[in-house]
Amino acid sequence: MKHGCLISKSLITQLIQTIFYNFRSFDKPLPSYPLNQCNMWTKIQLLCCCLFCALSMEAQVLDFIDIHLTILEKNGSETKVMSNAELMISDQGKVQTDMNGSFQYTYPVRNAVEPEISIQLLSEKHKMLKPLDGAILIDPTREKMFIEFVVVNMDNASESFKRKISTLEKQVNALRQKNELTRKQVSNLNTTLLDTILYYEAVRSSMEYRIDDLEALTDDQQQTIMTQRQRIDSLEEQVTRLSADLSQALEERYLRQNEYFKAISTNFAQYIRSVNDVTEHLGFIKTYSSSGDFRSLDRDLRLYEEAFVAISDQHQDHISGVSRYWNNPKTAKELEAIYELLLKGIHLNQVRPTFNEIIDHIQKQKPGKAQKLATKSRQDIVLNIRDLEMQINQILIKLRNT
Repeated sequence: MKHGCLISKSLITQLIQTIFYNFRSFDKPLPSYPLNQCNMWTKIQLLCCCLFCALSMEAQVLDFIDIHLTILEKNGSETKVMSNAELMISDQGKVQTDMNGSFQYTYPVRNAVEPEISIQLLSEKHKMLKPLDGAILIDPTREKMFIEFVVVNMDNASESFKRKISTLEKQVNALRQKNELTRKQVSNLNTTLLDTILYYEAVRSSMEYRIDDLEALTDDQQQTIMTQRQRIDSLEEQVTRLSADLSQALEERYLRQNEYFKAISTNFAQYIRSVNDVTEHLGFIKTYSSSGDFRSLDRDLRLYEEAFVAISDQHQDHISGVSRYWNNPKTAKELEAIYELLLKGIHLNQVRPTFNEIIDHIQKQKPGKAQKLATKSRQDIVLNIRDLEMQINQILIKLRNT
């Protein structure tokens, strides 16, 4: 559930800039605005009112999310809703599901880094299987979230199933102790392995059921019964082996994701820091020329070059890594577009030619022209850097959350 209006930060920024522009020039005509017919005090009142409304709307981007919970009970190959189940929900307290195993409420969005809800099924017989620990992260950008919690009655579960769940819990705890994967990655790994166990448990249950039918008939079916039991034993071995292989593969994949994420984010951070540093120098070119001291500019240009070379050398590998270990070609394309903006749009078309030309003017003893060029170029470079920073932040959030 969203309340209030949505307004972009860029629109607010433009409005603020317009206000201060007009504030500085109240004695000048404003042919493009109806405000030019007003006196100065009227202009101040109207413009400040606009600023207040814009900032108020920005503060109301989100306030509530509709949460729809459903409790599902697994029993062999069957899945059914768990009606009238008693739950303990964080921030809600004790509640009860309806006849459809559902419960709905509104979640108040707060400024938490990772907002989440957790539930506990108030039953001694049942065990919460997923999500891990009965907890799930909330996406504050969505109006509604539909969440399924899967439980099982351990009193009715087979010994084989209990063993597999116990083994899975040990695996998850071991991964947590290593502290090499993010919380979301551990949860995803748990869900994937659990789904594998549940699938084969359903197959095993179906095979056991056929055996029970045969045992209720004649002794002539004993050979068939033996064959079915051999298949079940073989299935047990396959599930155990597959779970181990899958766990190892997922852990390796998530570890590689973390390595790439660290490399990508580090390179971006170094570039943004260095390009901001060199851009700051554009306002002082004439001062450097007068004093003959270019040491700070030379230092920051060297650091910028190092940051640029690191990205230039590694960006293709990083794009391939995202495509492979996130298995998301769309995200890889988005990352490629960001590198395109950085390498060509900002570096090749702006930063490098601007500083090359400035240095050329300085060498020709033309500090005035050098400063004029620097001042003229600075605004466009700064705007593109801000756009680049925004895109970098968006892609890093996407990589971390997927």
